[in-house]
Amino acid sequence: MRRRTSEPAVTDEVVLGILQQLQSLDQRLGRVEELLAEAEVDRLAQAEQQDLLDLRVHSARLAAELSRVTVDLQARIDALAARSAGERPSSSPAVEVEHLPPPVEQPPSPAWEPHPDE
Repeated sequence: MRRRTSEPAVTDEVVLGILQQLQSLDQRLGRVEELLAEAEVDRLAQAEQQDLLDLRVHSARLAAELSRVTVDLQARIDALAARSAGERPSSSPAVEVEHLPPPVEQPPSPAWEPHPDE
């Protein structure tokens, strides 16, 4: 009976080689997962086209409301100044507070929510 002593050494070398290749493969897969996660975070951080459109519409509504409030306040200031001076306001006689249109009520945009004050 002849025993082979080189067989366990070859098997150990093969197992060690496979183990090293598996570790290398695991490291490369880990790096690929990191890159994919970074790409996903970058994609989520970018604004989508609909978000930008919602922001523009909301900004336009705010600008319109601000203009309306400005005209309303100017008319009230002129009316109070005219009452205290006993004369009709001279800057914009056609603008009357009662004739101003009511504010435009719009449902809130799903892309924007006010920050809660805590």
